[in-house]
Amino acid sequence: MPLAQRTAAVSLALSIGIVAVAGLLFFWLWSQRQTRDPDLPDADARHFARQDLRRASVSVVLLVLALIIFVGSPMEAKVAGRANLNFILIWLTAFLLIFMLLLLAAIDWFATRVYARRHFQQLARERLEILLEEQRRLRSLHGERNGTAALLDELPPS
Repeated sequence: MPLAQRTAAVSLALSIGIVAVAGLLFFWLWSQRQTRDPDLPDADARHFARQDLRRASVSVVLLVLALIIFVGSPMEAKVAGRANLNFILIWLTAFLLIFMLLLLAAIDWFATRVYARRHFQQLARERLEILLEEQRRLRSLHGERNGTAALLDELPPS
């Protein structure tokens, strides 16, 4: 099998694989949106809307990258002894798209951390409120202050 045919076969297989991954990502995004609670708080709704946009962008970038790989693979780097400008532009675009994928992944990772931190802080506040309410309840039942009750008084208000 000549090199040109092998390159065309490999680029076709790679492009099909990337399109399949993009399709799976679209399907995953769609299925997550279907199972999401429609009555989310505003902050959560904004988080998920942005997340959906980022993840849909990843799928679109993958589709464009698959097309570039398919078109750019059989292209010659030199034409008539000079650099092929189309070859350079296509592969520079592929490089930028890969960089864009990494950037979108980093932004998604950071946004997920912020979302998780916000929910963790909310859970911590709720636990503190429960503890303070339990402290008040115990005080009203026993009417006494021991060392533990005095320490709980030093907790910051919620």
